[in-house]
Amino acid sequence: SNWAGNVHYAGRVVAPKTVDEVVRCVRSADRIQVVGSGHSVIHPAGPPAPLISSSPTDPHDGLVVLDLTQHMNRVLSVDEGAWTCCVEGGCSIERIALELEMRGLALENMPSLHVVTFAGAALTGTHGCGHRRAVIADMIGSMTVVGGDGQLREVADRRLFVHLGLLGVVVHLMLRCMPFYRVRQRCYDNIPLPAFLERSVEIMQSASQAQFWVDFKHGVDGRGKVLGWLRERCGTSEPEAPAEVFPGVGGALRFDPIPLGEAPDWPIHATGSGPWYDMLAFFRLSATLPINDSLQTEFFVALSALPDALRALSRIPNLEQVMSHGCEVRPVAADDFALSPCHARFGGHALGGPTFAGLHFTLDVDPSGAKVSNAVREIELALRPFGARPHWGKLFTNSVTFLDAVYGPRQHPDCAFFWSTMLEWDPTGKLRNCWFDDVATKGCAQAKL
Repeated sequence: SNWAGNVHYAGRVVAPKTVDEVVRCVRSADRIQVVGSGHSVIHPAGPPAPLISSSPTDPHDGLVVLDLTQHMNRVLSVDEGAWTCCVEGGCSIERIALELEMRGLALENMPSLHVVTFAGAALTGTHGCGHRRAVIADMIGSMTVVGGDGQLREVADRRLFVHLGLLGVVVHLMLRCMPFYRVRQRCYDNIPLPAFLERSVEIMQSASQAQFWVDFKHGVDGRGKVLGWLRERCGTSEPEAPAEVFPGVGGALRFDPIPLGEAPDWPIHATGSGPWYDMLAFFRLSATLPINDSLQTEFFVALSALPDALRALSRIPNLEQVMSHGCEVRPVAADDFALSPCHARFGGHALGGPTFAGLHFTLDVDPSGAKVSNAVREIELALRPFGARPHWGKLFTNSVTFLDAVYGPRQHPDCAFFWSTMLEWDPTGKLRNCWFDDVATKGCAQAKL
């Protein structure tokens, strides 16, 4: 199962050691499910299952669960002159960061956790935080996949990089790197929510990277408060940090780490500086993570819609009772990946180009799962007027209707290209469920009419 224990698949687990083993496994299997670090709380392309489950889905006799994290988890090469590195499909971001540091290199961006695989983060459209930085897949130069037909292919077309595993098992990734850098971070506590809402779009674009936790119910006046982080790369000089997060908005600089629990390595950095991999992630390398007591959901809206979206969320009754840390908000630049929830076709125009805001919720697990399921549906309903799209690796209500309306072949030429490619590379549907099959086969047929 995954970290949270809400996703289970019954199948034969295989941990291949070579690309040839992956090819042989794919060719002989009836169905393939690839698993990574286990951070995702939903596998949208896997067998249809309840939103939250405490037991495996029905066994599939021909299902093979491929785990590349056991043996195919290495950094294969680093080219310091070309600023690139080649990694295997099961390689974690932590391992990449440590290897690059020894070579004086770094990644431009990263998600909140080091322990996830780069491939898993990229394929699901996972992101960091920055209005000029797109999803993690933006750092990919090319990838090597084993398609459902058992063929090994080099993929360099960017439109295909966010593919959920639908195009094949990712065995190699060529990543774009940059010179090593340090990050200076300012942390602001007790920002009044009403003042933040009035200037939230400008605040999100006031630093290279920005991240905020929104508490809808507390604060000095009971009208909500915000905790925020603004980050820049360190330069030759270090300007003095402003006393408030943005002129006229308020908030106070915080220097004490933010605790999330009892473990000594859980605290989140406050104001200070450090290497890129420490400051861009919530937890330190090799931290013991709180992984079994929460589930996650996340939706993307245009950055310009952020104030109204947060106001709509604040009106959901009792939402705070199932949330661990409030609503986390991070800006993300637009991209050109066909299945990305931040594709430029969704709008989001702002300073410097199309920009979106990811609205992320960490939800406390309840024994029946009913409270979390209801909370997800309430969030979906509140964000529907803003055309919100879900994160592929977090809880949402999936269906053929949703997939076709947002990502179907008729929605955009990039989508049509993606689905036709999927049908060509996986003609028997080894890597997808009936929902994705239905959207692709019917949509492509109708697009030809």
